[in-house]
Amino acid sequence: MNHRIRFQSGCIMKKSKRTLLILILILLTAFYTSGMTVRGQTQTPLYAFNGAYAVYNITFVYNSTSIAGTVSFNITNVDVATQTFNVSTSYSGFTGSLSALNTYTPSTASATFNNPSPFLAVNQSDLQMLNKGQTPPDMAGGTVTTGVSLSVPAGTFKTDEVAISGNTSWIQASSGLLIKETGSFQGFSSVTLVLQSTNILRSVLLGIVIIVAIIVVVVAVIFLMFRRRKLKKRTRIPPPPQAAPQYPSPPPSPLQSQPLPAVPLTIPTPKIMQFCGNCGAQLQQGVKFCANCGASAMPSPQAIYQQATPVPQPTQPAQQYPIPPPPPPPENVPLCTTCGNPLIYVHQYSRWYCTNCKKYQ
Repeated sequence: MNHRIRFQSGCIMKKSKRTLLILILILLTAFYTSGMTVRGQTQTPLYAFNGAYAVYNITFVYNSTSIAGTVSFNITNVDVATQTFNVSTSYSGFTGSLSALNTYTPSTASATFNNPSPFLAVNQSDLQMLNKGQTPPDMAGGTVTTGVSLSVPAGTFKTDEVAISGNTSWIQASSGLLIKETGSFQGFSSVTLVLQSTNILRSVLLGIVIIVAIIVVVVAVIFLMFRRRKLKKRTRIPPPPQAAPQYPSPPPSPLQSQPLPAVPLTIPTPKIMQFCGNCGAQLQQGVKFCANCGASAMPSPQAIYQQATPVPQPTQPAQQYPIPPPPPPPENVPLCTTCGNPLIYVHQYSRWYCTNCKKYQ
């Protein structure tokens, strides 16, 4: 009974642990889904967090001179409630007539989730239209191609390609961040802007990796617990054998308690002969010797054995009756009407039988 109770309690504990793990998985999924829902309701872009940055390499032609340099954007003071943030812009690596940009103090500007400029990204409503292949109002006249894979120094991204009046932009499909742009604008020609490095998409990937890792760990724990349960079921020690019930011995019967009566053992004495076996004289009753010849009146052992051993009577043999011979078959043996072989007469059925055709006639 104790073994059964212990086994049932162990099963209940295992079920409770499994239920707890499943609840944790459901809560994590709900938390992640709710976070995505809240992010979608407040239209919070993926780049809207303190410390987000994007570094671009830019080349262009200015006054018939090719110029190259690096532009960095950093996001600070993100306020989700007011949907605002600050963007600081800095320049480095410029040559030629624009080398003075390298010494400028980084400028800071205010931006909103709806208008992230000067940060190089689109707002969430425009991003949703681009992902559907539609052209946003501020990009009227352009054509959109979705699902374009683009490789830049910062990595390989899935983008929406937008072509407007000779300019082409590639916008990351999940964050709205500008990945690459070519064309001419604001008095500059042969402009090429390429994303060099960023931590925005890395943070998104990190969150996805964390969620996937949690799911994998939970699944692995459930699998190990299930495997452990199977191993325990295989190596479970059987309960100890129960001792046979002890029943009281029955009381002795009256016949067993009483001693058996003693039976006297009598040895028959041989009868004394009435006539002397030596001379034939009549003997007196009770004498042991013959008064005429003095021979012993007791019978010899051979006479006692012959007297005690019955003489077998001859048995008559049982009378035997002769078995009458079977009646002889008819003299004229007929032939089979099918195969022509001679037939055999069967006395038991009083019919003719063909051994070749195996049938009676």
